[in-house]
Amino acid sequence: MRTRRAVLALSAGTPCLAGCGAPGGGSDSGLAIETSGATAAPGETARVEVQASSVGVMTWQLAEIPESWQVTHEDFEPAPTAVRESYPPELVWGPVADSVTGTLAVAVPADASTGEYALAVGAGIDTSDERVVSETTVTVEGCGRQRTTGRAVPRGAPRRPAVCTSRRPPDSRRVPRLA
Repeated sequence: MRTRRAVLALSAGTPCLAGCGAPGGGSDSGLAIETSGATAAPGETARVEVQASSVGVMTWQLAEIPESWQVTHEDFEPAPTAVRESYPPELVWGPVADSVTGTLAVAVPADASTGEYALAVGAGIDTSDERVVSETTVTVEGCGRQRTTGRAVPRGAPRRPAVCTSRRPPDSRRVPRLA
């Protein structure tokens, strides 16, 4: 998990980006966010655990996750006071919550290729203040509900496990999208 912090400041009317924080985030305000990695087979749901402190708004970005995949929020404590239906959605706490825990559920399609996909989760005190970002990995492995190949086996002959099929050769490279 990589975490970075960015501060947007105005200097003579010109936006400036100031520094990156140490892993784990954190600042004088106590703002911090951490995420866990998650693993799922195609056709299943990967669950990314999220913990944040001094948070007023949280969102996520599909860094390497295809846009067709669904990411939803589940079981956040305390529950957000509002959800801004933007893309990506924003979970809002008002007043700022001292501590927040919950899950982001990533629905992996049945035809997804195996590999590792990045998911960035960001938190801030409000929409215009300092932000911290935690990048995590959703790993897709195994066959899940993908199509399998196999031949009919005569009665009594030993059976071999089915082989997963994929739309992409195993050593092809994903090209990250620019945000």
